[in-house]
Amino acid sequence: MVPRLAVAVRDNASKESFVKLCKLEAASVACSEVVSQFLFVSGEAVAGDKAKLLECGITHVVDCGMTGLRHEGLEYLVLDAPDDGRYFDITWLLVDCFAFLEEAYCRGGRVLVHCRRGVSRSCALAIAYVMWRNADLTYRDAFGLVKLQRPICDPNAAFVAQLMAWGHRRRHHQVLLHRAAYAYNGRPSVKLCGLNAKYQAEKNNPSAALLDPRGCFILQTQDQVCLWVGKEAQDTLLKDCATRAATFIAKHKSDKKELIVFEEGQETDDFWKHFPAGDRTVRRRQVYDVDFLGGAKKKRPDDDDDDDDDDDDDDDEKIRSPSPENILEEAASGNNVDNNPIFPQEGQKTQLYEFQNDEWERLWDYDYDDLIASSAFLLVAAPEHFTDLGAKGALWIGTDFTADPPLDAATTRLQADPLLISAHQEPDAFWRAFEDGF
Repeated sequence: MVPRLAVAVRDNASKESFVKLCKLEAASVACSEVVSQFLFVSGEAVAGDKAKLLECGITHVVDCGMTGLRHEGLEYLVLDAPDDGRYFDITWLLVDCFAFLEEAYCRGGRVLVHCRRGVSRSCALAIAYVMWRNADLTYRDAFGLVKLQRPICDPNAAFVAQLMAWGHRRRHHQVLLHRAAYAYNGRPSVKLCGLNAKYQAEKNNPSAALLDPRGCFILQTQDQVCLWVGKEAQDTLLKDCATRAATFIAKHKSDKKELIVFEEGQETDDFWKHFPAGDRTVRRRQVYDVDFLGGAKKKRPDDDDDDDDDDDDDDDEKIRSPSPENILEEAASGNNVDNNPIFPQEGQKTQLYEFQNDEWERLWDYDYDDLIASSAFLLVAAPEHFTDLGAKGALWIGTDFTADPPLDAATTRLQADPLLISAHQEPDAFWRAFEDGF
């Protein structure tokens, strides 16, 4: 519950804090209509008030705050989502949530999505649904629409980054690969596989290195939806989950393509054409082990789909070196082609560097997934991005980076003091600059 103002506000409270608490107080009893006559967002106060729910015509409820609130006569989807993006990726919940919402919509129902306060988790899911229903909308577009109806909408920074990455893949990748796995809460779910430079091929297609013979994967293209089942896939819960998700994705594509199922070893050339030429090697990936070694019994932090296996160090070195295409592109744009930056001018692409072995190594083709928690990164952007913040660039520190922040190295590279940013505390200016490097 939101604390009463008389208790929460002290004599020395700042005006900004007081205003924020006033907004929270008002919103605690508000059932915000995010999508007209269909989707509503609230906190637990509204979710526990059956009279209020009936007044708003609510027929279905998504509880993503682990509140345990239930009313007879309403249909519920319970999503055990902790409000901590460091250990949980909210995109694990999207397929289940969208399927529940669409079923309610087809039946003429109205859905309430709620968490504890109706600020972070529930708003993040509402934003994701608006993005999914309107494929051209960016995260910021959808956020603006939701916040207009629910002013206290404020997903935590990790959820913001996760939904930005999810939206970017959906808008810019011609081929999407989903995998079924056990999420943080121990239940089987489906999410998009991350495509950083290591597991991404030409035209943003996924690499076959993302497949695992023990698992189930969903390949979504412009023309079809395919369910791929590995030879060693024995987990019936995961197989059922993947089948339901694939059926839902196929049904709700705009052209409603028929679902095609492939067993490993029976793929057609039409299936493999979406992967790099000659790359059809399917092997066990260590990062997936938790899904198959008692996965349903384990509650775990979400695995990064792009974690490197121990034997892949050589590959990782390759992707961090400039390719001939990179060099030609950089030369044409007027940027430097070696590791010493020429600062981007107005309108030119942002540059991202990772701190490795006391040196800055440039990432030539980066995405959100490349900001790994165990490292530090330097973002060098065109002047319009950081001028208002009094900096030429930003030094981003991951949550698991244990060394001292490389401030001196960053200052030397920028020839000025950087803007120091911790993971999950990024301002909007950082993400705008970051995305300009895509």
